[in-house]
Amino acid sequence: MAIVKRPKEEIKNKVAELGAEQPWHHNIKLPYGIFTCPDRIETPAKNIIKWSRLKPIISKIDLKGSKVLDVGCSEGYYSFEVSKMGVSEVIALDLNKLRLKKAEFVKDALCIDNVIFKKADIMDATKDDIGHFDLVLCFGFLHRFSDTFGLLKKLTDLSDIIALEWKIPRVYHNNLPIMAFATNYIHGCDEYNVSYWYPTITCVIEMLNRLGFSYHYPVDDGFDKRVALVSGKKPIAIENEIYKIKTKSVFSLVVKHTKIYLKTLCKIISGKIQA
Repeated sequence: MAIVKRPKEEIKNKVAELGAEQPWHHNIKLPYGIFTCPDRIETPAKNIIKWSRLKPIISKIDLKGSKVLDVGCSEGYYSFEVSKMGVSEVIALDLNKLRLKKAEFVKDALCIDNVIFKKADIMDATKDDIGHFDLVLCFGFLHRFSDTFGLLKKLTDLSDIIALEWKIPRVYHNNLPIMAFATNYIHGCDEYNVSYWYPTITCVIEMLNRLGFSYHYPVDDGFDKRVALVSGKKPIAIENEIYKIKTKSVFSLVVKHTKIYLKTLCKIISGKIQA
């Protein structure tokens, strides 16, 4: 039975009501041109710009009739977007019941029927429980997990292709396979919005190589402190040369590290850091 579209005022009121319970994390366009975060300034860490970086490469993967897993789905923006690409089913997991509540509302408002939301921990999921997937999405979640290698192992067990997006270290160059531990780790009012590790793209690629994923398609190299990567066990029909990691010029590196030096010096002078 088709879902009847909700009236405009009902949607507006529900967006406000759910936002009062917990601020919206994803800016999603609903019927009547209503947005869940209408006044937000979009950045590379936010869903709209994040998806604009990832969509060109994901859209080159043949997803017709496929099964997709969205890990740490939040309010479901990426699940909804990939559901439009001919997939048969999207299973979307999150632990935050308030975000899932909003996701179910959006699903109903947009009349989407091939996305299933579940309150579940990805580390508890098995192939017997949820099956094997053609693609796993893991956006904005990798740096929020305490066991980075364990999470990647779980994702690679469940699919032959994974798409990742995460936050990288602020001071290290991406050609080193290292991670920085997050010190100021809690963000906002969400208990699950916690950071643990910021791995470089080289670090993640080396871990994936060990797990049998040998084909990597970087979307970018984290100029905006974010990085995105699609990796597979086998070659993917993607023009890899389009997505080469950008190289930083000597001038940009000097400017970047000068800013870091000056900020650190100011903190030492103000007493925030003990020299």
